Amino acid sequence: MGQLKEGLSLWSSRVRARMQPSGGNIGRLARRYIEGGRLDESAKVLDEGMTRYPGLSELADVAHFVAQLQLRRQEVQTKEVLESARQAYYQLAQAHVSVGDLKSATETIWGGLQRFPDCAPLYRCLGELHLRLFLEDYLVHDGLSAAENLERAVGLDETDTQARTGLAGLYMRVGCHNRAAVHLKSLLGRMSSGEGDYAFIENLLVQCTHQDETSKDSSLNDCLTAVYEAREFAQDLGDWGQPESPRLGHCDVSLMEVSPDLVRKTIVDFLSASKADGAVMLTQTEECIIGEVPFAHTPETLGGVLRRLTETAVDSCHRMELGHSRRGMVQLSGGSLGIFRLRNGEVVFLFGPGHAAKSVSQTMDHFTDCLAMAIGESGERDSVTTEPLRGN
Repeated sequence: MGQLKEGLSLWSSRVRARMQPSGGNIGRLARRYIEGGRLDESAKVLDEGMTRYPGLSELADVAHFVAQLQLRRQEVQTKEVLESARQAYYQLAQAHVSVGDLKSATETIWGGLQRFPDCAPLYRCLGELHLRLFLEDYLVHDGLSAAENLERAVGLDETDTQARTGLAGLYMRVGCHNRAAVHLKSLLGRMSSGEGDYAFIENLLVQCTHQDETSKDSSLNDCLTAVYEAREFAQDLGDWGQPESPRLGHCDVSLMEVSPDLVRKTIVDFLSASKADGAVMLTQTEECIIGEVPFAHTPETLGGVLRRLTETAVDSCHRMELGHSRRGMVQLSGGSLGIFRLRNGEVVFLFGPGHAAKSVSQTMDHFTDCLAMAIGESGERDSVTTEPLRGN
């Protein structure tokens, strides 16, 4: 009788999640699967839910819990495998990456490399970890580490097309065309004409040939430095040549390019019920002030001041090795700033005197949820990276 009730309850949760998709219904269905020990099905439900409502905390908390359970399960399974199995280290490192524990992932990779110094998949995993970080924040040391480890991977296994694709994409993005051409030629040599990305890769190789005729490559370090200073890649390749983000049920909305109109509308709606006094939306071409400005700056000067402050705050985090920051707070004598970074700009919330750090942090969390709901309800997320994107 108990099994029948559980089956009916699960069936009811499935129907509600399908007919009335919402954060609450999707979360309840995921928890039903967890209770039944069906972690993979729970992760799949959460992945679909967070694809629709990226960053929604109601689902993100459950997704993180499921990911932790899957990590524990993977650790147990890995410990049961022979210590000499190279794949065990690789799988465990990937499991750590999937829950955002990059420190443990790196330690696992280096532990594996100490035992198996000729393991190409481990070098590729380490290279892709740094490549993912470089594509987010353009840091030179991440670019150098990505190139070094991916080159080691293809040096150990010349058939590793995944590592070669990552290298070709990295070198094209920073303008190292001679280096890119080597890996593009190798990729084409392992493909049939008309297969998959053949035409796209062939076009990139033609571009490399043309660049080689007109100029010589700068050093990799110089190219990476130029990209960091410009905060812009030498060439837009869409998502080609970048590692797939292991999401395990969540998507970081701060890494998405959200349309300015949707962000602006969300800010206007959000400010009417939040503790922030106002906000400034900063993109490469626009500075939009919304609400009140509790500081002694004119609208003409505020945008430039905030740009310098956000850049300084982010650079400070990098110099102090505090990680790749997506949100933060800057305390000023006349109030506070809450910085929310998107891939194509920043939103800076303005708080007058008297706002505690906890209040600012809670406001930022609330805005994340509001933006996630806005993306889901607008349907904008449906068009993001469901198929490989290609740059011009």
